Amino acid sequence: MKISIALATYNGEAYLGAQLDSFVAQTRLPDELIITDDQSTDATAAIVAAFAMCAPFPVTFEINTQRLGVMLNFDRALGLSGGDLVLLSDQDDVWFPGKIESLERASAQHPGKGCFINDALLTDGDLQPVGTTKMAQIEASGLPATAMVQGCCAAFRQDLLQCLLPIPLDQKSHDNWLVQMADLLDQVVRLRTPLQYYRRHV
Repeated sequence: MKISIALATYNGEAYLGAQLDSFVAQTRLPDELIITDDQSTDATAAIVAAFAMCAPFPVTFEINTQRLGVMLNFDRALGLSGGDLVLLSDQDDVWFPGKIESLERASAQHPGKGCFINDALLTDGDLQPVGTTKMAQIEASGLPATAMVQGCCAAFRQDLLQCLLPIPLDQKSHDNWLVQMADLLDQVVRLRTPLQYYRRHV
């Protein structure tokens, strides 16, 4: 199975390096990393260029010709990803070493499903855990499990992505469109195991 990471960046210099390092620390490395940048004005491009020179997997870096916004920036990154399984990534989280391996295993265990979502340990801006996970937070709020739609915790089979892309322009976020549509198609498996830090900024 070929695995891609689709990462959308914009002025991510503060935290991007830590996320890229967590990709290298995976027990199962990705087969490619696709990064689309929404015309950052900070050091994001330089960070990616330096990383690409020593990364143990191919890195494709594309700068959008015009500012697209978060949703369409992810749409572009996903469209460029050629993996059988595509993992979405925000620029400011940090993945646990077993994340890719766990999601690949889940996809093998559920061959009839096309979307896999892991839990995430909530942290502050300095990556200090705040004592709960995203799924636990949702449950404590009385919301159903389907409220867990965070794209940064999701992986999609390529054949399902082909049905969901491009994201319609009338949508407000890539997360809601991709995961809610996958839910409507009964394609989602939610994993209770936290596989990453989910950084929240004040």
